[in-house]
Amino acid sequence: MLTRLVLYTTALLGAKALDSTYDSEVEHAFQSIRDSFPVPLVVDYATCSMSANEPCALDAMPDDETTVVYPGGETRCIFDQSISGNFGFQVIPGNSSKGLLLFYQGGGACWDEASTKVHVGFIQNGRTCNHSRVLSTPSHHHQLGLCTTSAVPSGGGVFDRNDEANPYHDWTVVQVLYCSGDVHGGAVVRDYNDKASKPVTQTGAANAQAVLDWILAQREFASGTTEVVLTGSSAGCMGVQLWADSALEQLSVLNFKRTAVIPDSFVGYFPPGTESPLINQFGYCDTAIISPGLVADCKANRLLFKDVVANALGKNSEVPFAYINSKEDAVQIGYYIAIAATFGRNVSSWITPSMYYTGVNAMLEYYANNGHTNMLMYMVSSPMHTYMDDSFMYTAGAKGLFQQGDFGLIDYISTLPLWNVSKM
Repeated sequence: MLTRLVLYTTALLGAKALDSTYDSEVEHAFQSIRDSFPVPLVVDYATCSMSANEPCALDAMPDDETTVVYPGGETRCIFDQSISGNFGFQVIPGNSSKGLLLFYQGGGACWDEASTKVHVGFIQNGRTCNHSRVLSTPSHHHQLGLCTTSAVPSGGGVFDRNDEANPYHDWTVVQVLYCSGDVHGGAVVRDYNDKASKPVTQTGAANAQAVLDWILAQREFASGTTEVVLTGSSAGCMGVQLWADSALEQLSVLNFKRTAVIPDSFVGYFPPGTESPLINQFGYCDTAIISPGLVADCKANRLLFKDVVANALGKNSEVPFAYINSKEDAVQIGYYIAIAATFGRNVSSWITPSMYYTGVNAMLEYYANNGHTNMLMYMVSSPMHTYMDDSFMYTAGAKGLFQQGDFGLIDYISTLPLWNVSKM
């Protein structure tokens, strides 16, 4: 994963030190985002398509191996099926009575026509995981292609079944794969088309709900599970924050004893004036991720991401929201620049690493000042983006990627205070 780190560092420092022009700044930001996409699983995996006669039951799947389930129904990817394939989710069966790890996959975001049209995607090809790579060459650098557009399983970090240092190595893991470009929350048909001349459609909310519905239907969980952890990286970090309240409520029937939410590497710091319109335009306002008391502000373009998170923190005040973030996350900085650019902002609206760090701390202070003592943060001194899906999960510490110190990131993940239901 060192290649990713070098690319992030180059994107972060090169744009500032080597070329301060608009084009260079934007290109570096775009490339850092593309380089952050999850690495596809390179081993064989099974697939299962749900139907009236095929429930794709957890107890029929081989332990410790990936099966991708295609639920059908209202689920789909951002582009027509002929381009993106079908939406699916990744299941790795383990000891379900011990724990369930629900992971929201990352893979960028596509919030307008420019950020959507040019893409690198993968078309599913059955069990063998031999994916056909689809690459469109941009005719102009403002055609960005900033999200993954097909549902492809991935691994690394918490998905490692062989490393006993991984606290989830023997749990059942379910990953909400990401191909909607809306950070797992969208419900919108856009007024522009894909290459098949079909409307670009973002159904992240329906996709994520289909995964929860499948989990709740599994008899392996009928007698309960001891621990449930919700997590996600990058766009999935946004997704797990958006879904935390609804998912915790729905999964409460599993009678888990302990739980935690671990958002990894996207706190949600946006250029001023961009956040509320994005939330509305993605169609969040009419989905389960927006509490009824927030809908009016959402539709009036007044709702901020921190309002959604603060609501979840408050309603689940005994559940630790244990954040992981880098002090100079190059990809989050890249997104700030990319969003500013597509909103027509000039260079003065852009951001330096120190400005980013200050902005993230201001968001954390907002949560703390509003009494949300269940918000925790482990900050790594690095430009790295994402840890829970990466081997750096095992080596990073507060001082750097290979400086664990007395309390490394893996210690934080393994020993963070899990809410004990029996104390409620």
